[in-house]
Amino acid sequence: MDERSLEVFEITDPRAIADRLASRISRTSREIVERTRSALDIKSICSPVHSQIVYAIDSAYPSRPLDLVGLSISLVAVVSVKFKEGDRVETRTKRRLLVSYFSEIEQDRVAAFARKEERLIALRAIEDADMLLIDGEIVPYKRAQGYWKEPVSLSIELLEKALRKGTPIVGVIKRSYSTELARELGLSLNDKSIASLVLRRGEFIEIRPGFGVLREHGCKVIYYKPLRGLGEAVKLEACIPSGGPDTCEIVSYLAREAGSSGLPWIIDLVDSLSKKEVSMIEAIRSTLLNKLAIYGGENIVVGYPTNPQEKRTGYRE
Repeated sequence: MDERSLEVFEITDPRAIADRLASRISRTSREIVERTRSALDIKSICSPVHSQIVYAIDSAYPSRPLDLVGLSISLVAVVSVKFKEGDRVETRTKRRLLVSYFSEIEQDRVAAFARKEERLIALRAIEDADMLLIDGEIVPYKRAQGYWKEPVSLSIELLEKALRKGTPIVGVIKRSYSTELARELGLSLNDKSIASLVLRRGEFIEIRPGFGVLREHGCKVIYYKPLRGLGEAVKLEACIPSGGPDTCEIVSYLAREAGSSGLPWIIDLVDSLSKKEVSMIEAIRSTLLNKLAIYGGENIVVGYPTNPQEKRTGYRE
């Protein structure tokens, strides 16, 4: 079986094509599961950790800067939510407007700034937390240079501070294309797809990071199947100090706290709160146009988009 083979269909009957695809996918999926489950060290969840204080942190920003004739603007929102014994007890929101006059803002710069602001908040939260959840990787998958030098440095500082304090830090990874497990198994799928096919609800596997800061600090990569919600596997980066809750307890806590997406509902919450804040950029633009109109003449043109057909859609996190 060669999963990399490419088939090309001439579409004459969509239903017949869909039936053929469903049959092929189902058969191939069963074959992958049969040859893979026995090769993996699959574990079942246990009793969950009872963390008194859990912090969850996420940020969001527009999918691209708003480029106007006279300036380029973007907005970064960072949300931190504190939970105590399962109850939401505190929410903090930090908003920052990034402005470049008569020049464009690089989207990579916005992304790096958002990650830096996240880490600054996390460094304060770790003083009080029994566990810290981050939406995304613990250390950015970027070289520590240019815009990313400070975010990477702060991320390593956060990781080392958490380990010294004995506080587990967990990154919930939504988009993952790593293939470390796939290479070991001789498959062309990415690791998250393999875990989604092979794991049953309430099961998880651990993988040692292939290289980098996480490997140096004894962290783990984990895939688990949540107990409810979507049936996709969830990827974690987990740095768990010795002497505290173990991997199984933490995975069990997150698997049981799954929302409709299959992700921990705590992560879903900070994700939605941060995205809601990003819409403020349109209000700023509208108010800017009104203010420019007051000055009269040609001043208002500096508030027009450089591309009149471009619509504002989406956000990044």
